[in-house]
Amino acid sequence: AQRPGVRGQRNVDQVPLAFSVLSKGATLDLERVEILKGPQGTLFGQNSTGGAINFIAAKPTSSFEAGLEASIGRFQAVNVNGFVSGPLTDTLGARLSFTADAGGAWQKSYTRDDRLGDKRFQAARLLLDWQPTDRLSIAVNLNGWRDRSDTQAGQLTGFPLPSALTDPAKNVPVAVQRAVLDYPLAPRKARAADWGPYRPRADETFYQASVRIDYDLASAVTLTSISAYSHFRTRSVFDIDGMAISNNTTMLDGKSRSFSQELRLGGKAFDDRLDWVIGGNYASDKTTDAQDLDMSIAAPGYSFIGAG
Repeated sequence: AQRPGVRGQRNVDQVPLAFSVLSKGATLDLERVEILKGPQGTLFGQNSTGGAINFIAAKPTSSFEAGLEASIGRFQAVNVNGFVSGPLTDTLGARLSFTADAGGAWQKSYTRDDRLGDKRFQAARLLLDWQPTDRLSIAVNLNGWRDRSDTQAGQLTGFPLPSALTDPAKNVPVAVQRAVLDYPLAPRKARAADWGPYRPRADETFYQASVRIDYDLASAVTLTSISAYSHFRTRSVFDIDGMAISNNTTMLDGKSRSFSQELRLGGKAFDDRLDWVIGGNYASDKTTDAQDLDMSIAAPGYSFIGAG
């Protein structure tokens, strides 16, 4: 995970994404992308030394617009995305956008008839722009995504020290020796892999809500408030040993909750020759991360292999 202030910072409409995994849905229905080199300032770039990537979402339009796009690729991969945008009242505009990915299983098991790599990803965003007066504007962003895609399996190409499995000092059970050393190596094909007994699959959910308020205190002075809350949860399975046995299967269980508040005052002076801004921000990120490893049939790289 990538925290604010370390390397690059990702933002959607100036709302920071505290960890890199949260940016999976950031490219949905964009107006443009800004790449800013570092170091960045405290207000706009969250003090990131490596710069910032700003994703600018396409905004509600003054007249009704809609679009739909679909594509199909190799391994029966399908992508569908679209949007609906327009005014709801004289002062309120809205834009709803979505995207979905499916299919694409490119990995093949070389010991049985099975495939891996299907995508099951959906994302959506609702934008509301309200301007009740000439001096006040309020923008609401409700977005989220869900990922149930297969995670990539490892490819077994060999053993660095196969003799360690049969070393009497390692006390490796005979059943483990045979299960590991007798397992067939993957053929020299990029798609060849193996996995099991658990299905390698992501189980991730993210949702976020943000509110931006701009109020013109004077003709050249604007007060801006940006408040955001996001929630992320994962229960995913990764299989990196390249075998259909529990040699190294990782189950990741984690979540994060992030809240950020930015308040700034900005404007122009000296006949618009000077732009100025003053303000501050607050951020709170709470995370938990638990990794459970199933090594029922484990290689001797683990210190407790003697326990069987």
